Amino acid sequence: MTKKKRNINTKEKNPKKIEKLIHKIILLLILGFSFLFDKLFVNIIIAIQQPLLLKFFYTITLLGEIYIFILIALILTAALIIYRRPITAFWLTLATSAIMEVILKTIINRPRPFVTMHLQTSIITEMSSFPSGHAMMFFSIIPIISKNFPKMKTTLWIVAILVGFSRIYLQVHYFSDVIWGAFLGYGIGWICMKIGEKYEWKY
Repeated sequence: MTKKKRNINTKEKNPKKIEKLIHKIILLLILGFSFLFDKLFVNIIIAIQQPLLLKFFYTITLLGEIYIFILIALILTAALIIYRRPITAFWLTLATSAIMEVILKTIINRPRPFVTMHLQTSIITEMSSFPSGHAMMFFSIIPIISKNFPKMKTTLWIVAILVGFSRIYLQVHYFSDVIWGAFLGYGIGWICMKIGEKYEWKY
């Protein structure tokens, strides 16, 4: 390889490294400062709440209920089997996300916004608030499903974001609950996918 080619490759790599670094810094800032915007988001939601939107987001949030999400997971598993893709990493992702959610909720035990701020909500749950299990589970499946079915990537992101936002809109989660749930879920999904690739899981 000539010096010119090496210089061109170095120039191409440096902007990419800088771009990735900027993305990481932005992500860390959003995660770190997300708690500062919790009450602001709650107040904004109260100001823009409408009956039609409440019905819409209530319907969307049902996708994250355990019985519906299990059905979605089974459908995705069937698709992976039909197209002869490994399912071990996928189910490891789901199991790890579920266990991590329970552990964090138990340790942190953060009250829901409708409890601390005395808000009215159509959803009542005694489970603690942090992190959002709905956001965690939906974002956790994005890496593996997107890799195996690239055409589904955009749809998965849209659905995951809507489900996450529905939890804020319905006042059962703070902004930080959802942001951290999405970050942790996606991270778990990505790690499980990489583990599957490393050990060449075929099933």
